[in-house]
Amino acid sequence: MQEVKLVVEEASYISILPITGQVNVIEPDATVTKLDVGEILILPVASQVTLPLTNPYEAEEITFLHVSIKTNEAAVSGHGQVVAFDLASLENQLFSLNSVCNTTAYPFAISLGRFDGRKEAFYPLKNQQSTLFAFVVNGAFELEGRLLHAKDGLALWNTPQIELEALSNQAIIVTVELMNEQR
Repeated sequence: MQEVKLVVEEASYISILPITGQVNVIEPDATVTKLDVGEILILPVASQVTLPLTNPYEAEEITFLHVSIKTNEAAVSGHGQVVAFDLASLENQLFSLNSVCNTTAYPFAISLGRFDGRKEAFYPLKNQQSTLFAFVVNGAFELEGRLLHAKDGLALWNTPQIELEALSNQAIIVTVELMNEQR
């Protein structure tokens, strides 16, 4: 079994999104959370915690996206939340994962989208003071006049909305809007 240890130096919300395969997350209370494609874990974690992430497959590689969003120590109580989503709901639009969460108390909003070539989308920021980070998982996009390929990221601020266009088929993008108190 392959394992990566994620060291969380500051209190954070940790999000784990499997891209291929399954990833097992061993939470601070020793609970093992098994995540498959079509799920994301949002986990509040205190500072100075190590999270083991394991690949349950002997001979297969997995890939996953990990996003850490710093928060204050008081916000890290409770367990992680697994949010399942239907991949069809991502077709040619940005789908807000927060819309299917049990709580809207997060100081950030995560959206995913899978686009056919030449399809466009707009994302109005919830707060004009927010910072938005976009990460291309697969394919290519033009985002606010900038060309982004797979594994490229871009941060934007002081903008009321973003416009994106997929430049390839099956292009996948993740956006994270950090509300103004996170800047």
